[in-house]
Amino acid sequence: MDGNDPAWQHRRAAFGHAGYHTESANAARYISRDELRAYANRFWGYNLDSAAVSEKAEYLATYAGLDAPQSCPHGTCERCGDRQLGPNPFRSTHMRSAAYRYSPTTDWLRLGPDGRLNAFGVLAGRLAFWTETAPASGEWKGPFVLGDGWLAPTLAVTGVPGGPAELVGLRRQSVVGSGVTVDVVHTVQDPDGNGFSGWRTQENPDWSHGDGRRQREVGVPSAAVDGMGRLHVFVRDFAQGISLRRRDTTGAWTPWENLGGSFVQDAGTALTTQHGTVELYVPGKNTVWRWYQPEPGGPFTLDDTLKTGRPATGGITAVDSGAGRTCLYYREAGTQQVMAYRQHADGRWPGSGAGLGGHGGTGAVAALWAPERGAREAFLAHRGSRGRPVVSLPDRDKDISGTHWRESGDMFAHAPAMARDAAGAVVLAVIGTDGHLHVRRQLSPAAGSPLGPWR
Repeated sequence: MDGNDPAWQHRRAAFGHAGYHTESANAARYISRDELRAYANRFWGYNLDSAAVSEKAEYLATYAGLDAPQSCPHGTCERCGDRQLGPNPFRSTHMRSAAYRYSPTTDWLRLGPDGRLNAFGVLAGRLAFWTETAPASGEWKGPFVLGDGWLAPTLAVTGVPGGPAELVGLRRQSVVGSGVTVDVVHTVQDPDGNGFSGWRTQENPDWSHGDGRRQREVGVPSAAVDGMGRLHVFVRDFAQGISLRRRDTTGAWTPWENLGGSFVQDAGTALTTQHGTVELYVPGKNTVWRWYQPEPGGPFTLDDTLKTGRPATGGITAVDSGAGRTCLYYREAGTQQVMAYRQHADGRWPGSGAGLGGHGGTGAVAALWAPERGAREAFLAHRGSRGRPVVSLPDRDKDISGTHWRESGDMFAHAPAMARDAAGAVVLAVIGTDGHLHVRRQLSPAAGSPLGPWR
């Protein structure tokens, strides 16, 4: 299966003249990258440890021109540095965070058609995906790089379990007479898992507004398919609340609707419960916001009982932990440690989260629930302070609780992802800074089985 295979050739038109390109031998030219915010850092929960803050201070001191002559010989300080920052870079509130412009998610690895795992990403502004050659084979093909245009680095990936993937992204375009626009776009994987339909625009909540700057501030999408196949797409809007657009069971799309909220981060996650309803979790300034459906297909209700404590900037992950209970994984502001926050059996929420430690770092935490285990014994992975994967697996002995963090592998971009393959084994995936997919697979499907080597 490659870029010249007839099965791929007939789909080239859907994504424009560029079609599919197989870059497994030259993926480095399709690099993966992170994009960070600047002054907005000060608005969200701090997410850098002391070592990272010290290193950042050195760069900021150079930017401020603290090593330049105190009396500017050029008549202006612009050539010597930004003197407005003052002589002490640590006084700046921007020092304590590294906030993603497009917060990475952990849902980009999933089991798709024919029992093959698929991985999705954005390389050089274009959709790319990798696929197993056969179910649970451990052999992969790709990346297959699709179409033209410029996509934001973060995709929302969802779909009916085991069925074709549905992808939602942000597309940036220059439109003659209108400047630059950013719209929410959607595509569906072919039933055989070997291609995609073209991107279709869903505009965005501020599309009709006359000020193009409002349109460009649409947030990273979150998406979920409910038990009846209805797709729900959520984004942060210009007012820093949440807007929703749905596709019903007939395939028709409803208009954008406002769910409310204020000062939410651009880092939400959507979850389909065992009852077929959809829930949305979004970090805010002081806690995590939750919207839920009392019944499938119903309206969304804001849950004002959720009080997690202040989350760090950079993302949150929600998993179904059985018996109708959701468990959240996020980072605590100021400490960067991984936190678990699990719903009680009666639907209530605890007063605070449980600290799970970790190796510092930034970004969302990938999580898979381990049956008959607790929140501390889930399969967990995150990017550590050195930019490398850090993983905690359940112990073979069910009576041994707690996390067991181990660092391994090379530096990677964005956030890790985990999924179970067709045989039930857990697979961990990251996209390296080289643009290649790197994976580890459990040696057996048992909860206590270790992961094999990186491939």
